[in-house]
Amino acid sequence: MGDIFLKIVNMSISASWIVLAVLLLRLLLKKAPKWIYGILWSIVGLRLIMPFSLESIFSLIPSSETISKAPDAPRPHFESGIAIIDNQVNDYLGGHYYEGVTRPTGHFADITTILAIVWIVGIVVLLAYTIISYLRVKNKIGTAVLLRDNIYQSENVVSPFVLGIIKPKIYLPFDMNEQDMAHVIAHENAHIRRKDHLWKPFGFLVLTLHWFNPLMWLGYALLCRDIELACDEKVVKEFDNEQKADYSQALLTCSVNRRIIAACPLAFGEVGVKNRIKSVLSYKKPAFWIVIAAIVASIVAAICFLTNPRTTLNDELSVFIDMQVAEHNYSEGHTDGNFIVTHHKILDVNETLNETTVYMWSMYHKYSCENGKIQLEAGSHIPTVITAKRTGLHRHYELVEYWTPGDGTDYAKDIKAKFPWYLHSKALDSQRYVDEQRAYCENAAKEYYSVSNIGGADGPANVVISVDVKQLKEKYPQFFNVSTDGGLTVYIWQMSKDNYSCYLANTSMEAISDNSFAYDVGATIPEMRAILTTYNVDKKDITVQPIINPLSSYGYKIDDVYRAKIKELFWKGSYQLSGTNQINPHNQVYDVTLSYANWTDDSKIYTSSLNINKMQSNSIQHLPIYKFDSLKDLKQFKETFNDILTMDSGYDEVISFNDATAKYDTKFFEDNCLMLVYVSASNCTHRFGLGSIGWDEKSFCINVVETTGEELVDDATAGWFLTVAVSKESMATCTEFDADLNNEIKLY
Repeated sequence: MGDIFLKIVNMSISASWIVLAVLLLRLLLKKAPKWIYGILWSIVGLRLIMPFSLESIFSLIPSSETISKAPDAPRPHFESGIAIIDNQVNDYLGGHYYEGVTRPTGHFADITTILAIVWIVGIVVLLAYTIISYLRVKNKIGTAVLLRDNIYQSENVVSPFVLGIIKPKIYLPFDMNEQDMAHVIAHENAHIRRKDHLWKPFGFLVLTLHWFNPLMWLGYALLCRDIELACDEKVVKEFDNEQKADYSQALLTCSVNRRIIAACPLAFGEVGVKNRIKSVLSYKKPAFWIVIAAIVASIVAAICFLTNPRTTLNDELSVFIDMQVAEHNYSEGHTDGNFIVTHHKILDVNETLNETTVYMWSMYHKYSCENGKIQLEAGSHIPTVITAKRTGLHRHYELVEYWTPGDGTDYAKDIKAKFPWYLHSKALDSQRYVDEQRAYCENAAKEYYSVSNIGGADGPANVVISVDVKQLKEKYPQFFNVSTDGGLTVYIWQMSKDNYSCYLANTSMEAISDNSFAYDVGATIPEMRAILTTYNVDKKDITVQPIINPLSSYGYKIDDVYRAKIKELFWKGSYQLSGTNQINPHNQVYDVTLSYANWTDDSKIYTSSLNINKMQSNSIQHLPIYKFDSLKDLKQFKETFNDILTMDSGYDEVISFNDATAKYDTKFFEDNCLMLVYVSASNCTHRFGLGSIGWDEKSFCINVVETTGEELVDDATAGWFLTVAVSKESMATCTEFDADLNNEIKLY
C-alpha cells in the first residue's frame, strides 16, 4: 500500500509542474480560443493518470521520482529538482529517519503506511460525498416534467444544469422566460456536444485520487471555469452585440441565489459569472496566427511535460558503461573468489548525432566471502562523465572520454566546470543516492554468494549491480565451459585506437583451424576478465596472446613494447603474458584476391548488384557486390558480363578473374560462398584490398581500401574484381549486402 501511495505522490508532484505551466500559459494565451485551455488541462489529466512516461531530452520535469526509497533503505530521498528545497528536506530526513540513530528501523515505512491509509480514507470520503450529492439531486428532480427532447423542467431546480453520463438531460426551472431559456438551452446543448458532461466528472474523479495536492484543487476549479468559458464562446461566436447582451443577462439571472448542487452537474451559471460576462461582451474571433501559436504551445507543453528527463540507457550502452567503470577502477589483488560490482546512477544524458555523453555517479566495489560472511574489501564512489560513440558496421560503442574530478580543493571546482549547472547539486551531494545504492549492492552480493548477511571492513557504502555473468553467457556462450586442460589462452587484437577484442580458447587447441574463432565478435577486455573469473585456474596457466587481425585497418606492430602495453592493459600485471608468434586465426577462412576486370561504362554491373538500392547515396561510395552460392552462379556471372568486362587477361602483376577463380570448384561451394566486389578507378596505378568485413544476423558489408603506394604511371581508367571467400554457415541469415570504399589510402 505504501509503495502505491508513493507512486501516486510522485505522479502528483510531476503533474504539479504542468499545472504551474498551464497557469502561465493561460496568462500568455488570453486572446486564444478557450478550447485551447481544455487541451492544456487534458495534458495535466493525462500526466495524473499515466503510471509511466516516456523519456526525452526535451522534458522540463525536474525529476520523475521526487520521493524515492530503496526497498531496504532506512529513509526516503527527496529530489524535486530545486537544490535549496532538496537540501533542506533531505537534511531533515537524514536527522530524523536514519536507521538506528533517532528512530527505529523501518520508521519511514511505518509513516508511509499511515499516510497511505489517510489517503484512502480521503478518497472514500470524497466518493461518498459525490454519491450522496448525486442521489440528492436525483431525488429533487424526480418530479421533473418533460418539456421537449431531452429538456426537463422542475420546481426544485434553481439554476439550469446537465445531468447524466450516457443519456444526458437538461434541467430548467419553471420560472424562466423564453429569451433566457433559448440561451440556456443553447449553452447546455453546447456542453453536451463538447462531451463536458463526461470530462468534468472524470476530472473530479482524478482530483479524488490526488486530493492531497492543493494544486490539483486549484487546477480543477480553473478547469470548471475554462469549460464554461469555452462553452460560452462556442455559443456566442456568431452573436451580434445585442445578442451578447441578452446572453449575459441570462447568465446574471441564473446566477442569482444559485447553490452548488454537486461536483458533477454542469450548471449554466455555476462558476465565474462575472468573468464570463466580461468574456462574452468582449469576444472577438481570434486571429489565425493566434490559433496556430496556441496549438504549437500546446504541443510543446505536451512534449516537455508528458515526458520524463532521461535517466535510463539502452542495454548495450549500459553494459558498456559498467565495463568502463570496472576497467577504470580495477586494482591489483583480484582473486577468483572476489565479487566485483559496478553501478551508474544517471543524472542526465546528452546525445548528438555521433556521440552520447552520460553524467552520472559511478560506483565500484569488490567483495569477498569467508566462512559465510561477506567482506567489503574496496570500492569507489565518484561523479563521472563518460562520452562514447558508435563505430563500425555493428555500431558498437567506443570510448571517447572517461572523466572524474580531481582530489582535494579541485574536486568541487572540477565538477562545476564539467557538469551542467542544473546538475551541480546532484553531483556534489555524495549522500544523495547512498541508501538506495547500499541496499541494492548488498542484495546483489547476498545473491552472488548465496548468504544472508553482510559484514567486514568499513569502506565506501555505495555500489550496485554486478558485471552480469549470466548476460555474458548469453552473449558469448563459446567462451564458457572451455576445457582448462593445458591452460587457457586469451587472443587479443586491436580494431582501432583504444578498441580491443578478445577470444578465449584452450591453449592446446589449434585455434587457427576453429572457424568459430573467425566469425564470432570478440569480447571487450573487461568482459573477458569477468569471464575468466568463472574459471578455477591458476594465473600461471593463463596466457594472453596478442595477434594481428587481417580484417583490421588499424596498424600496429607486435614487439616487446606492444606486449608490455597489453600486459599492463589486460591484467595490470596479475597474469602472465607469453608467446611471440603473430597468430593469424583467419588465414584458413578468408581467401581474398584482387583480379583485373577492366573499366566499363555499361551500367549493368551496377544495376544487377545486390545493393542497387544503395547506389544513390552521396556520402558513401558504394560498390556493386555479388554473391555466388554455387559454381553455376559463378559461371553465369562470367557469361553475363563477359561482353563488357575482361575475364581472361591480367594487368601487370594482377591476375585475371578466370585465374583468380579457377580454384573454386564444386567441393568449395559445398560449405562456402564467394563474394565479389567491382571497383572502378580513374587510372591503372590504383590498387585495392580488403579493409574490413562486418556482419550481423541480417547484414553483410565489405569495406574496400585503396592500397596505392606507387607514383602514377598510367592514367587510363581501370576496373578490378575483389573476391572474398566466406563460410555459408556464417552468412546463413544474411539478407542485406553492401560494399563501400574507404577513401583513406593504406600504403604498402
